[in-house]
Amino acid sequence: MKLKNTVISNKRFYLYQRRYPKRLQSHPQIKTAIYRKSMGVTTSSSHEEILAAHKYAHAAYEDFIKVLSLANTDLLDQAEMIRLADSIVANNSLLKAGMLHRDPMLSQEQWDAAFEESMNNLEASEAVNSILYRHREQAAKGDPLAPMTTEQTIESLVAQIVSEPAGPKGRSSVPLLSQCWDTYREAKSIDLGTNDGRNKLRVWTQLLELVGDTVMVADRLQAAIDTYVEKLCATGIKGTTVDTRVRKNLAIIRYTSDQRRLGIVLVKPKIKGATDFSDDYVLTAQEERALMTALGAMEPSWKTAALAVILETGCLTSELQRLEQFNVHLDEPVPHLILKNEKMKTNARARVLTPVCPTTLRLLRNQMFTREWGQYQKMTSTAVTEALKKILKRIAPQATPRSLRHGVKNRMLSAGVPLDVQY
Repeated sequence: MKLKNTVISNKRFYLYQRRYPKRLQSHPQIKTAIYRKSMGVTTSSSHEEILAAHKYAHAAYEDFIKVLSLANTDLLDQAEMIRLADSIVANNSLLKAGMLHRDPMLSQEQWDAAFEESMNNLEASEAVNSILYRHREQAAKGDPLAPMTTEQTIESLVAQIVSEPAGPKGRSSVPLLSQCWDTYREAKSIDLGTNDGRNKLRVWTQLLELVGDTVMVADRLQAAIDTYVEKLCATGIKGTTVDTRVRKNLAIIRYTSDQRRLGIVLVKPKIKGATDFSDDYVLTAQEERALMTALGAMEPSWKTAALAVILETGCLTSELQRLEQFNVHLDEPVPHLILKNEKMKTNARARVLTPVCPTTLRLLRNQMFTREWGQYQKMTSTAVTEALKKILKRIAPQATPRSLRHGVKNRMLSAGVPLDVQY
């Protein structure tokens, strides 16, 4: 079946394919000239299914182009100007990123001499002539500065690049919001082949679609986060969902800010309907004992094993999902799990869990790294939480997996373990 803007891959799979408009070629979200997405149907699908998939794919493309065109259109030009400014610095032998930034390895006398030489090189390069003359002329006249031309804006970016600390090799010292994802994904080893990895990318892409790209400076990023929250809430999404998405995206932005030493402090906006974890339900001692008894009586599964170890140790479900076989030592004289590998979020020292309850140990030995456990490790955090809550509700209807963590903290306090030692 032949349809406009479609190609067939591997003689079987329908793909929707279009060329991006030229006016959007410089947009940071566009990496290639061709838009190509699977339609989710094959040549063996019915005509009705293929037509419906084509209609949906066409609408998705049009909506995406509309978003790119409407969201911060001026930043398309700005992104291009940043690239031009970087190119000017890279191709001028008198210029170097960060050359006007104070070098702490030099004495004051050495730095004064180096700074004077750098300023002379900057003026000799003629890369910022327009902006320098603009300031001098306006200062002489005593008039307020007029809006900058495109040329002057590029020159001001050149001045910013040579004045700020140089970015990592191959990266602009004036980073864009859209560049955060690749940095974070590489550092956290996010696998887009898993549901969790794809979900993180979807949440990040939605942020860019709603607020557009922007330069990573504090006021613009804070405005972008505020706008993101406002637009998400306007769609009717639950406050808890909005809060989760904002936290995930803030983690990505903050990581890049820390890596590049930008010193940006962002405040998460207050979100109506978001969960206040201080109000989480905490199981009583009787309920905790009843839960462990129930887990021991149920058919072994990843859910019973996960709940048992969380109930006893207070670990995170995500930590269990990231465990690898070399982290598990259940046949040692003192059975234990080591929470430290490349997939773990924390850079802190390894934490060791030592479950002692016979029920917990039996369930872990029965379930860990089975086929079912492998499926659990690929599930999204939302799906895991909902699956575990179904069991918890049999004991305490208001309980969540986080309730079990609070219970561990309370038990440690009762045993005289101070808070600073707990963390």
